[in-house]
Amino acid sequence: MEVESPSSDYEAVARGAAEVAQLAAERLDLKTGGVTAETLTDEGVTHVRIRFGSSDPRVLLVNHQDTVWPIGTLARKPFAHEDGVLRGPGVFDMLTGVVMSIHAAALLQEVGEDLTGLSIVVTGDEEVGSATGRRLLLDEGRSARAAFVMEGAIGERGDLKIARKGTADWQVHVHGRAAHAGLDPEKGINAGIALGRLLPHIEALGDPQAGTTVTPTIISAGTTTNTVPDLATVAVDGRATSVAEQERTDQQIRALTSPVEGPGWRSPGASESRRWSAPRASSSSGRRRSWPGSWASTSLPAARWGRLRRQLHGCGGHPDPRRAGSCGRRRARRARACPLRLHRSAHGSAGRAHPRQPLRRLRLSRAGRGRWSL
Repeated sequence: MEVESPSSDYEAVARGAAEVAQLAAERLDLKTGGVTAETLTDEGVTHVRIRFGSSDPRVLLVNHQDTVWPIGTLARKPFAHEDGVLRGPGVFDMLTGVVMSIHAAALLQEVGEDLTGLSIVVTGDEEVGSATGRRLLLDEGRSARAAFVMEGAIGERGDLKIARKGTADWQVHVHGRAAHAGLDPEKGINAGIALGRLLPHIEALGDPQAGTTVTPTIISAGTTTNTVPDLATVAVDGRATSVAEQERTDQQIRALTSPVEGPGWRSPGASESRRWSAPRASSSSGRRRSWPGSWASTSLPAARWGRLRRQLHGCGGHPDPRRAGSCGRRRARRARACPLRLHRSAHGSAGRAHPRQPLRRLRLSRAGRGRWSL
């Protein structure tokens, strides 16, 4: 219980698997009972398999020892056993199942029961979809007559779990249009806002009476603090008690439309997903920027403009003294006295700004291999 094993940390999962194998070695009769306890690694994920006898499994006990809790959780939520209640990260889901499986088998061994054909499997990636654990479970369960998922009972009454919901995972991507957050945010389409307005529609696809849940989970948007985000994504977790409900939610989530005019959205892996051809920040569509009393004519996207503006600041001024900002008053005076000029460096890309060579107009064009030059 005191070995942390978050699914994404393969080394931590391996340490947890080693603890499970050690517990099996301590409680089970491995020498005379015909028991083999081994760790199996598949694509970096470590699982544990405990077999009784040499015949194919007839009864399978399904467990996992990976958890959703990150390393360091035990420091603030330590394992505790008080008044008959266990507390700690991963206790319910599902380290108690691992302990019960091993100790139950040990108790049966002690009274002389023949456990030939029993297999206890403890996977290490259940919390992230069982990409490798699934293969092991299918192999072990192919000849089994019964399989029991050893997750703890529900609630204080200890209700027995007799079924499992099916799961579905979606990634929804909302595309907008990037723009500078301070200079011209009105030219952008905020993908984050569009996603925010879409989230209630996604959650509404659930049906509590049918036992169906559709829950937005991991959300991300934007790349820098001064840019209108042109992309926002959300991971969606779906649970259902029937295939019909899974198909319904899948069809409806693919049929959603954006509540904000302009941006599009897509769900990867489905060619029929709806998607709009809204501009993105990475496109080379023409765009004009101008400062009062200065010049600008370019096809640069917003992100590139940000880098050029930082270059201008770094040389001691800004083409618009009112936007000199942190450059200070002296740099602002220099900017008023002499407009800045970007010149070509020896290798043909945009070099430093030169403060002594005024230029009324600057044209930027795209060079080969994605480089920009004057």
